[in-house]
Amino acid sequence: MQPLTLIFFQLIRISLGESCENFPTLSAAEWGKLYDMSRKQAIVGVLSRAIEALPADKRPPREIVLKWLVATENIKQRNSHLNSVAAQVDALFQTNGHRCSILKGQGIAQLYPQPELRTSGDIDVWVDGKRADIVSFVRERCKSSHEVYHHIDGLRVNGVEIETHFTPSYMSNPFANRRLQSWIRKESSLQFEHSVDIAGGRIHVPTLAFNRVFILHHIYRHFFYEGIGLRQMMDLYYVLKQGFSKAEKAETVGIYRRLNLLGFAGACIYVLHTLFGLEEKFHIVAPNKKFGEVLLSEILVGGNFGQAITYNLGPESKFERGWRIMLRSMRFLQYAPLEVVWMPYFKVINNILYVRDHTQK
Repeated sequence: MQPLTLIFFQLIRISLGESCENFPTLSAAEWGKLYDMSRKQAIVGVLSRAIEALPADKRPPREIVLKWLVATENIKQRNSHLNSVAAQVDALFQTNGHRCSILKGQGIAQLYPQPELRTSGDIDVWVDGKRADIVSFVRERCKSSHEVYHHIDGLRVNGVEIETHFTPSYMSNPFANRRLQSWIRKESSLQFEHSVDIAGGRIHVPTLAFNRVFILHHIYRHFFYEGIGLRQMMDLYYVLKQGFSKAEKAETVGIYRRLNLLGFAGACIYVLHTLFGLEEKFHIVAPNKKFGEVLLSEILVGGNFGQAITYNLGPESKFERGWRIMLRSMRFLQYAPLEVVWMPYFKVINNILYVRDHTQK
């Protein structure tokens, strides 16, 4: 592993509270590369904490500090806006008779020491109710929409794209997916009742117990489809840092086992321990070094949601994208054979039964 990558890991741990006593003096070119790495992984705002913690003689040159500050301020402003929009989205569905829960994003950010520093994306909202009713609700409020197995796109609130979910996630393996959807249904009522305060108001969000499974599974699914980055790993880090009892650990591990996620959970713990210094008391399962090294390598190459790999590919047809995803997933056949083998089946079924585009005339 390259020395600058190891320094990048050190910078991450400093942002999480580790001492910066042994941090080296770097050149302007090296700092420029570190900034680019932080952008690639969508953790610029979080790493601004590390820049502030460094002694004056170890900080980046002024021009890079200014660039970092501007990017961080933009992240803060974006989060302020999304907090407000998340509260509006929650209210929109609730007042129209649909219980809902804001997934990931602004809810998970509240677990961070400084929520405003987490790089935000769009807003994902899980809505209770019949699929047809939710689709109708969304289509009445947007000019065009795109529907797939687990959500419908198209709704926008104050310039923010909203993914409206029928279910939080899915698995390609139909037998594992049946178990996943059964668990989600069983846990759903509590997720629609649990709420937290944010700067923009109050929103309904999943519980920690639910997120110990859902956030890990979200990373799992994106890893096999296109890639995952350190922003998503940091979300899992802060979920686990909230702690859990022996009974809660046993329950979570039992769910991992039923969903064939134990190996991947171990890989994630390996990455969280290696990069973030996650203490052993927060290891929900034992680290899986072999799979973890593969996961870490893919994270460093692909960046946030694998965008460093896909950015320059240009427009893709459904077939081209599906073929690329299948070839990618085949590389990990030994780690999740059933999920990889069933993936082409799921893609075909999804396109036949669930993919719908709608444009108002």
